[in-house]
Amino acid sequence: MPKRFDDLIVRISEHDNEAFEQIHNETKNMVFAIIYPLVGDFHLTEDLMQDTYIKMLRSLESYDRSRPFAPWLGQIAKNIAYDYLRKTKREQKALEESVKIRDVSKGQALDIDRILKQLDEEKQQIVFLRIVANLSFKEIAKSVGKPLGTIYSIYKMAMKELKYHLRKEGIS
Repeated sequence: MPKRFDDLIVRISEHDNEAFEQIHNETKNMVFAIIYPLVGDFHLTEDLMQDTYIKMLRSLESYDRSRPFAPWLGQIAKNIAYDYLRKTKREQKALEESVKIRDVSKGQALDIDRILKQLDEEKQQIVFLRIVANLSFKEIAKSVGKPLGTIYSIYKMAMKELKYHLRKEGIS
């Protein structure tokens, strides 16, 4: 994530829409990758992303510029998602909803969400940031506030677990 967020934040506080668009474009994949694993619904994720950016704009004056911007925004996204789940009391339903895809070669339905949900939350987040948000390991490390080596290790463990569960399902 770019260092120029500081300049963009100043411009946003001056109601510069272009600066907001730049921050949005550079962080939207990260925000999506944080919210989607928690709620498991694309449309709901889009709504909660919008809420995240609204809250970011309202809270910008309290942002401590000596700290990295991306983890701060990521925490807002996570809090928005958890608030939604608490308010609607649908956390269990969100964890159980599944996206079905077809494994054409075997003719089997594969329940991707169910397999991903077997990973702990941290592993899910890192897998989504890497695969869905297409962030580098270095960007992931910055966004979650962990050392690069730890991110590599967690990702490697997550991929091993996913392969194990896929083999168990007879897919790989």
